[in-house]
Amino acid sequence: MNALPGRLLTPPDHESRSKKELIEALGLSPHRDEGGYYTERYRPERWRMGGGAIAMDTIYYMLTDDSPIGHFHRNKSDIVHFHHMGGSIRYTTIDDCGTVETFVLGKDVAHGEQLQCMVAGGLWKASELISGEFGLISEAVVPAFDPADRVVATRALLRSLYPALDQELLRLAWDEHETDGAFA
Repeated sequence: MNALPGRLLTPPDHESRSKKELIEALGLSPHRDEGGYYTERYRPERWRMGGGAIAMDTIYYMLTDDSPIGHFHRNKSDIVHFHHMGGSIRYTTIDDCGTVETFVLGKDVAHGEQLQCMVAGGLWKASELISGEFGLISEAVVPAFDPADRVVATRALLRSLYPALDQELLRLAWDEHETDGAFA
């Protein structure tokens, strides 16, 4: 297994770690294009598909109270999200017809939260921390993430694609005046 660098947290104290301690322990960096923090954990170069694409990769991803939004973006790959610790994260997806769906990734399964879920490639998705100081997840991306296969949405882009989109949802997209050239 091609595990990437990072220290493992051992129970029972892992749940009491602060966001700063977890960012440091897991080697997370700010995610300039989407928001939050992330690090790639596994990218098996030996597992190639037809055309040479790597079969899958995984990341840790964290939203925090000071970076609570994973802005709308679309990937070609399917992505399975796994909740690990911390607060709950609400996901919003939009399909090509403009249908909006939401689900919550978290540990309170008795109240409808999910420990894992899949977002199909081609859907616009945004995420938002809705409780706690941080929410830590991991993602398995199949096939592996390729920056050329992702589009990050500005509010103007979403308005042009979905004129009837609820204005409240637009706050989950980048304001085109705040992107500072983070993505094209």
